[in-house]
Amino acid sequence: MASKADQKNEARQKREAAQAAAAAAAKRNRNLQVLGGVIFSALVVVVLVVLLGSSGSKKGPTGLGEGSEGQVAGVAETKTLLTGIEQNGFALGKKDAPVTIIEFLDVQCPFCKTHQLDEQPTVIKELVRTGKAKLRAAPIALPQMGEDSEAGRIVAARLADKDKAWDFLNLFYFNQGDEATGYVTNDYLTKLVGAIPGTTSADADRASTPEVDAKLKDIDELQTALNVSGTPSFAIGKTGDDYSTYQLLTLNGGGSVADQIISAVNDLSKRSGV
Repeated sequence: MASKADQKNEARQKREAAQAAAAAAAKRNRNLQVLGGVIFSALVVVVLVVLLGSSGSKKGPTGLGEGSEGQVAGVAETKTLLTGIEQNGFALGKKDAPVTIIEFLDVQCPFCKTHQLDEQPTVIKELVRTGKAKLRAAPIALPQMGEDSEAGRIVAARLADKDKAWDFLNLFYFNQGDEATGYVTNDYLTKLVGAIPGTTSADADRASTPEVDAKLKDIDELQTALNVSGTPSFAIGKTGDDYSTYQLLTLNGGGSVADQIISAVNDLSKRSGV
């Protein structure tokens, strides 16, 4: 039979074991609470990243309105670029400018956008505003771009009748999306045209007319005559000469495109004495 001392010792051991077990359980609970808080915080961060990522995706290159609440970009820049310059149909500059630069372009062409926004201001400043040359836009629709390029040049041709073609083209490039992705909707065209003074919503109609078809047919024939296969392409010649006699500018690595255009115009002026 166990002595009283043994009984006390056994009771003490059981009590200490129970206390140790309780302490261990409490520690596990605290660790689980901390871990749970960490996991919850991580989940919150993940959710925020996903939400912000989804919101940020709206700023992707899909055309007018992305990241700008539907506002047309480039309105002030277009006004600064073109104010005070005469427009006649597709032509930009003085009617009697001795040299004409024909620019073949596709409204969805990203390289045309780069030229129009980055280098065209130099061409306009150095050649058009000085009266040395005028620009003539020749919008074409490259086969790989789809029907939206055709719609864009139809609207440009319609606005050429109001001497607003260059306004439209410049705004199009400011608001250009990824080519052949369907961003050129009726709403897109209406907003662009609506940002140009002196136009109506009817000018944004993507359906052609016999008059528009005639303008575009002339451009297509000129494209064929000069063997233009890509955009932007530039043909330079004396104003008044038949356009089919113009020479395509062969671009090389010798300076910017704007510098090469300016150089070609100056060379032609010297050779022709104009």
